[in-house]
Amino acid sequence: MDFKYYRLSLFHLIMLALQTVGLAAALWWDYRTLGLVLLGTLALTCANLMRLYRNVLENLDLMFKALTNEDYTFRLPVRSRMNNSRKYINKQFNAYSQHIRLQRQAQQEHDVFYQLIMEHIRTGVVVLDEQGRVLQANPMALQLLGVPTLRNISALNKYGEETVRAFLLAAPGTPRQLVLHIQNGQKTLWMQTTRLSTSQGIWRLVTLDDNQQALDKREAEAYNQLLHVLSHEIMNGITPIVSLSSTLIEKDHASREDCLQGLQVIHTTSGDLLHFVENCRRFMSLPQPLPTLFYVRELTTELETMQLIPSAIEWKCTVLPADLMLHADKALIRQVLINLIHNAVQAIDGKGGHIACEAYTTADDHVAIRISNDGPPIPETERTHIFVPFFTTKHKGTGLGLPICRQIMTSSHGTISLLPAGANGWSTTFLLDFN
Repeated sequence: MDFKYYRLSLFHLIMLALQTVGLAAALWWDYRTLGLVLLGTLALTCANLMRLYRNVLENLDLMFKALTNEDYTFRLPVRSRMNNSRKYINKQFNAYSQHIRLQRQAQQEHDVFYQLIMEHIRTGVVVLDEQGRVLQANPMALQLLGVPTLRNISALNKYGEETVRAFLLAAPGTPRQLVLHIQNGQKTLWMQTTRLSTSQGIWRLVTLDDNQQALDKREAEAYNQLLHVLSHEIMNGITPIVSLSSTLIEKDHASREDCLQGLQVIHTTSGDLLHFVENCRRFMSLPQPLPTLFYVRELTTELETMQLIPSAIEWKCTVLPADLMLHADKALIRQVLINLIHNAVQAIDGKGGHIACEAYTTADDHVAIRISNDGPPIPETERTHIFVPFFTTKHKGTGLGLPICRQIMTSSHGTISLLPAGANGWSTTFLLDFN
């Protein structure tokens, strides 16, 4: 603070000292009149000093109480009638209060800005302490975890203790998969953890990303490659046909056996090419569903009459309730079930086994159909790719069967998902859920 504003205070102190010395000398020399005068001025000087410092202390108390109560609007009076010292002190208090107010306002603006970022980013963010108390969870995290609110991480026990342990014990800096077992199958998320040391303890910052987005990107890439695959396969099929037919035409005296052999090769090659193109055509231009209301039992009875399952494999079908009805395109749903049953038969591979079809209503009044088999389970490395077009592990597979099933279910306002291996006691289970 500027020294000039304390001249009056220093003057008071000097006067106080001189008056005290003068009073002592007057009393010593027995000058009573002078002593009384000095005593009066000494009292006035002390009163001025006490008033000055009491004012300073009162202003400090007012300022600290205002700061404690987060009231940054308080102001101390600055009037012309005040002495310079008091006026200067009040101005400094007001300037400090203004500085704190601006700092607080800037902090609040930053908090609002970061809160908006948290609400709009497409990544889930969860901040929790070592006791599992959730300090913050943005809307995307709540959406990915399927909960309306999240106060404690123990609320995720509905997905199993492994999910809770993943949030509390996952190694920082190492991405890992988080599998949530939901009613209609499972959801796979990618999570990454960071530990933060704060004055309030150790916090864990967990980010969540939907693995389905990566799969959708891969599916889009597969769609873009469809044309290239078509042209490649068509050229591979047409080339031997053109070559062989040209050879037969150029022969002046082609024997009947040569012609029959050539025609057989052309017929086989054309059939394979036609089968591939037909699958691609079905995938690219599925018919628009024409939903009707039908009994699920009628559909399962039709499947049984098609004799899709060899006698070595035991088939069991249950529909509960018996009069369960479904509003969908019966022909398209039949196509999905035929594909799933065909895949189950191939998985069992001619050996003795079991295939089950279960139709029922869920707790939220959805119609669900499960197709299960006890053949070898689908390897974990392949589970996330089975709905990607052209992905296949079969020697003569096209990789379009399950993608077509997904397209049909999507257009029918339903979902198809692969349940975890061992679900309900089966190695492989596909679940069709109709909203």
